[in-house]
Amino acid sequence: ATIPKDGVFRATYRCAPEDRKFEHRKEIARSFGYFDVDGLTDKDVEWWTGLTEPPEDVLNLLEYFISRYDNVEQPFKKIDGENGNGN
Repeated sequence: ATIPKDGVFRATYRCAPEDRKFEHRKEIARSFGYFDVDGLTDKDVEWWTGLTEPPEDVLNLLEYFISRYDNVEQPFKKIDGENGNGN
């Protein structure tokens, strides 16, 4: 097979938190971004997603929460219970 010499390449990358390889990501940041990552832990990183990635119904639910609560933890506690037990 031959590789086209022109055109458009598009890709989407998604990774669940339990599947990410933090040490590998640190090595890439060190090697290619020249970042100082010594001592960096996954707790030091703010993991986030773009607003175009979640499904529309998730965005609608988030919009509902934002319009009615001071923060998203409040409705979560109403749903899951104060102690996270669903009550």
